[in-house]
Amino acid sequence: MAARHPRPARAPAPRPRAVARRARVRALVPRPRLGGALLPDVRARLPAGRPARGRADRPRPAPRDPGGRVTTEFLLARHGHATSGPDHRWDASDPLTETGLAQAAELGAALAARAERPDRIVASPAVRAQQTAAACAAALGLEVETEDRLMEFGSGALSPFTLSEMLELAPYDDIWHPDDSAWDGETIGAFWTRTGAAAEAIWRAGGRPLVVSHVGTMQGILRWAMAVPPDSPDSFALLVDNASLTDLVVRLDRHGRRRAEVHRLGATDHLTTRTAI
Repeated sequence: MAARHPRPARAPAPRPRAVARRARVRALVPRPRLGGALLPDVRARLPAGRPARGRADRPRPAPRDPGGRVTTEFLLARHGHATSGPDHRWDASDPLTETGLAQAAELGAALAARAERPDRIVASPAVRAQQTAAACAAALGLEVETEDRLMEFGSGALSPFTLSEMLELAPYDDIWHPDDSAWDGETIGAFWTRTGAAAEAIWRAGGRPLVVSHVGTMQGILRWAMAVPPDSPDSFALLVDNASLTDLVVRLDRHGRRRAEVHRLGATDHLTTRTAI
């Protein structure tokens, strides 16, 4: 008995609604013209109240370089050794020590000797950061821009006290709580938000900025670069020496995503004397 060959399955008949939908779509696209030039015509024929979305409707990122990416090469420098360092006090008026002034001069000389030098200097308003930035500016022939949002963690009424004295006056959880505090200082969540906003503004300007600030501020910038939410618990602690350099490259890729690369962290090979406080 001869083998029977199965009959090819018939495609299911299109549903009436699908046929009507295809007809409406075909009516919107004049033939044989196809392509992006038809987009305005198609949008004009969309039903009223239906928003037309496309690439032009998406939020625009920061200006892009010729390669299609925003690239900012941050040079993050911590201030030199300050008079408040040994006491762990966060008073903005404390100046650099003689050691700190020497460190700032060595930092400026190292930056001036780089093949790719900074094209701008942005500094915290704290005296110790301004003095460090001024030494770098003298070596590089640049002006110092002051960014208030780069200031160290605001400890409010506790700023004249040392860290050990602070912990006696206010519980540890009150000082470092992300959303609330039992004193008039800045919450750590507000601090991360502030430093992240400063980093965002500097990043959008592009270039190769030297950012002179504090260890807490640098941690806030790194958190921003890695997209850590301000209300997220600390996932790392940053410990870098005075007048150290951290190379951070932040770019926007072709998909509009921010990418961060840490090339060096807390480098001190340019310093004769190292201090960590």
